[in-house]
Amino acid sequence: EVAVDFGTAYLRIYLPGAGLVLETPSLIALDEQTGQIVAAGHEARELRGRQPAGIHVIQPIKDGVVENVQAAAALLRWTFDRVWQGRPTLRFQLLLTTPSDCPPLELQAAREAASAARAIKVTLIEEAVASALGAEMQAEQAHASVVVDIGAGTTDLAVVSRGALVQGRTLRLGSGALDQAILEYLRQERGI
Repeated sequence: EVAVDFGTAYLRIYLPGAGLVLETPSLIALDEQTGQIVAAGHEARELRGRQPAGIHVIQPIKDGVVENVQAAAALLRWTFDRVWQGRPTLRFQLLLTTPSDCPPLELQAAREAASAARAIKVTLIEEAVASALGAEMQAEQAHASVVVDIGAGTTDLAVVSRGALVQGRTLRLGSGALDQAILEYLRQERGI
């Protein structure tokens, strides 16, 4: 009943009938001693690089996959609390996007993080399929559609037909790497 696009840079929550209800940076700041959440999302981004001693800002998703299950689960719980504004919630079904050619171990890490965030059922869907459906590319028809989904940490290339992935490949290279390459070029070539 809840759809989550948990990307390297942003976490987006979609609810049926409401659409996008939350978009926040995929960052969480934790107290190293207690493990308590100090900040998350935009507030954690403000702390990044300026956090006091004992506070660790974590980016739980790297290159499109869950790198830190505990931090990912904590960030998901924090965002769900924001979506439901502190109201007590029952456990819910979760639709979670993943890269097209995600290995089983990385899929398991995504399931574990979602389950730890109170999801009773976790359904994984390839980002390319979700993108095609979201873009209304008529993915249910017999003809194929090519999808290129450029995220901050990965680029998903896929062929989608009849609402399913025909062929897909995920490159561990996204807009973050492009930004860094442009900055490096400006430093070296222009002295900026």
